[in-house]
Formats: sequence, C-alpha cells, structure tokens
Amino acid sequence: MINEITELDIFNLKKIFDDIDLPNTLIEKSAKLPISSIIVNYMSENNTNIDISFVFVPLPENQFSGIKILQIYFEFPLEIEPNNEQLVFKLTNQLNYLLTVGHFASNGKNLSFRYCYTLPLFSNISEHEKAIEDLITLIIINIETFELPLREVLNGQLSLEELLSTIQS
Repeated sequence: MINEITELDIFNLKKIFDDIDLPNTLIEKSAKLPISSIIVNYMSENNTNIDISFVFVPLPENQFSGIKILQIYFEFPLEIEPNNEQLVFKLTNQLNYLLTVGHFASNGKNLSFRYCYTLPLFSNISEHEKAIEDLITLIIINIETFELPLREVLNGQLSLEELLSTIQS
C-alpha cells in the first residue's frame, strides 16, 4: 500500500512543480525502474544546470506503516581526486554545520547534497505545496551558495580555511 500511495504522490508532486513553473521531468516506474522519480531542472544564477532528483524512498511496509520519505538529491558535477578524500571529509563536516536543511556527503568519488522530507503516510502532498516550494528554495540556495566554493577548494584555488573565514565573516 505504501508504494501505491507514494506513486500517486509523485504525480501530485509533479503537479506542484508544474503549478510553480519549475521545469521538471517525470521518470515513470517501469520493469527496469521499480519506482517513479522526478528530475527538477534549474538554471543557477551563474548559468550552471542543476538537476535535482525527487523520489519517495521505498520502505518495508511491515516496519514503517505510518510514514513516507521524500528524498531530495543533487550530485555536484565534479570528481573528487583520491588525494582529496580527507579534505572533502573536513569540508563537508564544516559546511554541514552551517546548512539550514540537508547535508553534503561524499562516496569518495562524487560530492552530493541530500535531504529527506518525512511525511505521515496518509497526508496529501498537495497540502504541502508552500512547504515544498520553500524547501526547494532553501535547497537551491544551499547548492548555489556552495557549488563554486566547493569546486575552488577541491581544485586547490581556495583553501578550506579561506572558505570558512569568508563564510563566517
């Protein structure tokens, strides 16, 4: 039942994005893709293409019968060099402390931003339109604010200390 509810919610989420004129693409569930998702396409102020993924995380119904989780995910278009893994750990740890929502993470090769929005299972996502719109705004602010500085730190153009002093001043 959870999967049926979240499948319906993903279509309602698309309607929210359409209503607020946010370019998006629905990727429907198929034989190869067990759940539907939406990719929101946003052009940042510095003309960087930002594709943010929205998906309801599948949960085992026998353990979680009262909630649904909307995962919001963005992967930065940069690769992490193996010698930068410690730097990325320090960088994400420091920046996550400053974020209003979500967190930066690394799998060793890529850097991403992730936030999970938890809702009661039987809530209507359409009733959360303003909250979702505000949440997207916060996430885009986080991505736009830190995308260039993250790239500069990882490319050696800016030290972690310089970035942190700039942010904290």
